Amino acid sequence: MGRGQCTSQLLCDKVLGSGCTLQASSHRRGQFSSFARNSAEAALAEEGNFKVPVTTLKLEYKNLTEDEIRDGLATLSGWSVMNGKLTKSFSFDSYLAGPAFASLVAEVAESLDHHPDILIGYRKVTVFVNTHAVNGISPYDFELAKRIEALR
Repeated sequence: MGRGQCTSQLLCDKVLGSGCTLQASSHRRGQFSSFARNSAEAALAEEGNFKVPVTTLKLEYKNLTEDEIRDGLATLSGWSVMNGKLTKSFSFDSYLAGPAFASLVAEVAESLDHHPDILIGYRKVTVFVNTHAVNGISPYDFELAKRIEALR
């Protein structure tokens, strides 16, 4: 299937621009694994926007204190705590860019084995992150938020 005919490629282009490419084997399986791990990182690195997330907290399943949450929020632009979850809304120029971004978030979440709630609206995606195992916010939530930020 040619580049112009591939829906997945069109989504990739909408989110990351024309430098993004999908591997054929990934497309046949209907998965975005190559999209998230290879193409997105490469496209963002070319633009000088890709940042490797730095974890300052030990990744463990424990509730963070209010001070740790406040300190963590200070490192993340636009994130807040709403109803006990780290939350951020991302805006896009088109509707299709939102679901494409949500797919990227899903791939990043799967790689960390830590899965957020994702709400897709018209040209907007809202991500909600908390740790069900501790019924609160843990270092894993901040790690996932940092990895999501690296996608933008």
